[in-house]
Amino acid sequence: MDTTTVFGTVGPRSSRGEGIISIMKKIFLIFFIIFLLSPLFALAEAKTYSITVKPAGTSHTVTYEGFVPCGRCLVTTPPILGLSPCEGTANQYFIPCQPCHIFIMIDSIIDFILLTIVPPIATIIFIAGGVSFYLAGANPGQFQKAKSVLTAAIIGVVIIYTSWIIVNTTLTAVGVADWVGFGKGWFEIKCPVVLEVSP
Repeated sequence: MDTTTVFGTVGPRSSRGEGIISIMKKIFLIFFIIFLLSPLFALAEAKTYSITVKPAGTSHTVTYEGFVPCGRCLVTTPPILGLSPCEGTANQYFIPCQPCHIFIMIDSIIDFILLTIVPPIATIIFIAGGVSFYLAGANPGQFQKAKSVLTAAIIGVVIIYTSWIIVNTTLTAVGVADWVGFGKGWFEIKCPVVLEVSP
C-alpha cells in the first residue's frame, strides 16, 4: 500500500487531491489562528465621530479605537473648553455613553466584519475551492466537492453583503446613516451626540 507523510502523519494515499486538500485545511487553520491573534488585524484602525458641546455649540471630533465609542477617555480635537481632561492626558476627555453610541458601535462592528474579516476569508476559500477544482481531475467526487465549496462561498458572500446593504439602507431610511461612498465604509452614522458642559 502506498503511503504519504503530511505534516508528520502517515496514512493511505487514495488520491493526490485529498492530500493537497488536507494540507490546505491545515494551512487555512494556521492562517485563521494567526489572523485572529495578530495585532495588525486587532482593530488597529482609528475611527472618528462628531460631537456637539453645549451650551457653546462647538463641534468636536472624537477619535476611538475598538468597537466601543464611549464610556472612557478619548482623544477629542479641538480640546473641549470648560471640561477637565482625563488624568495624565492633554486632549483626552471622558465621553459618556448616549443612545446614538449604539448605532456608532453597530456601524463599527459591521464595517470590521465586512471590510476586514470577510474579504481575506472569502479569498482563502475561493483559492482552496479553485485548487481543489483544478486537482479534481477525472475524480467526480472531488470535482463535486470542489464545486460545492465554490458555490457555498459565492452564496455566502452574496448573503453577507446583501444583508449589509439591507441594514444600511434601513439605517439610511430611518435617518441615522448617510451614504459616504466606497472609500469610507459606504455608510456613516449621523446620529447627533451632544455633550453638556457646565459653563
